[in-house]
Amino acid sequence: MVIPMQTVPLPVILENGGKYVAAWCPIIDIATQGLNEEEARKNITELIKWYFEDKDTPKPKLKSIMGISLTIANVPVKISENMKGKNEAPCFVST
Repeated sequence: MVIPMQTVPLPVILENGGKYVAAWCPIIDIATQGLNEEEARKNITELIKWYFEDKDTPKPKLKSIMGISLTIANVPVKISENMKGKNEAPCFVST
């Protein structure tokens, strides 16, 4: 029996980290990167396709994928002024 293919929209988060653009699909928890946004999108699309084609990888049920809702929100965090440096990560202080 051949099961028909179905197109399912999966959220992907892109993050420009300087030299590379990271792409992460939180629904199936896989990630990749590219030199630019276009390459990162291409790479994550291929990786998602391979993920679903791999017979050995456990897959979530379609119903559970379709029922997930994500919200991306900016959360204000105070950064200690004395920890801001050119080449170092900031120190985060809870508010």
